[in-house]
Amino acid sequence: MVEESLITRQEHENLLNTQLGDILRIPITPVDIFQGIAMFSHTPLITPLDKIINVFLTILEKEGIERVSNGRGLDGLLYLHRIQSVSIEEVENILYKANNLPSLPSIWVSAILCLCIDVPELDIELLLNFWEKNEQLKQRLYFRHQEELPKNWNQLMERLLDSNRASALRLGIAIAACSKANRKIQNSLRERLLAESSSYLMNSDNASYELYCRALLNLDPSLEEFSLWAQPEAIHRICKWPWLNRLSTHFVNAANPKFKLDYKQLRNQLSLFIAKRCDYPATIALAALEAILKIDETNLPVLNSKIWQQCSDE
Repeated sequence: MVEESLITRQEHENLLNTQLGDILRIPITPVDIFQGIAMFSHTPLITPLDKIINVFLTILEKEGIERVSNGRGLDGLLYLHRIQSVSIEEVENILYKANNLPSLPSIWVSAILCLCIDVPELDIELLLNFWEKNEQLKQRLYFRHQEELPKNWNQLMERLLDSNRASALRLGIAIAACSKANRKIQNSLRERLLAESSSYLMNSDNASYELYCRALLNLDPSLEEFSLWAQPEAIHRICKWPWLNRLSTHFVNAANPKFKLDYKQLRNQLSLFIAKRCDYPATIALAALEAILKIDETNLPVLNSKIWQQCSDE
């Protein structure tokens, strides 16, 4: 902590002369210093996450996994506080160090990924090496909720979609599951997601399929995605999580004129869920019916004024 300028050397000496200093000398007893840290301030703090991670990696390198904290409470810090900006060199040094160490606890993997995603110009191959080494942990990205992904995240997404490595799409899905990407990226991402739909539906575990569906539902509605939703198994797998209502809302949103979908084609796609409603949850059939009613209402011809006059005369 002294080396990373988180505390001064004098503060370090003072700390060692306290009861906390005695506790820190106890061997193989990591201290979770992040517990409740997010509650200490009513205003967001700017967190030097790179320095915190460097302290963690140094302890792991010198002392082993038994001496490092599992980071309980770190998720709250990532959710509620801003991360201090870092250079490409600093982020890549962290990735080099992490790639040469054993697998990390899940929350620390998420912390490193959050740091990396804010620096989209970094070495993408170095990032994917780190992701491939740790993605089996099924960690999530901790993200202060916004309606759309930040600009930096969109920039990194664009680079990931240009990569030929299979792991690049998997990392892109993890990012896209957080919030909505910009429209340019949505088109490329949707094409890639639907190309992999059979693989995710038939061969992926529940955690991977949930992440896949979250990413797809964060995109604007499209006609193409019905190639997936028309398969009853695709929807029945969603029923294992609280995503069925989200899919129903997605169907209804598809009828919104702002998405400029061909209403005849969309109506035909939605009609399938009514004609074969026994194959799908009732919630989906009702959502399809509501969307069709919205389409018909929007596209009804305007009543001729003469009709109103005739009614009045009668």
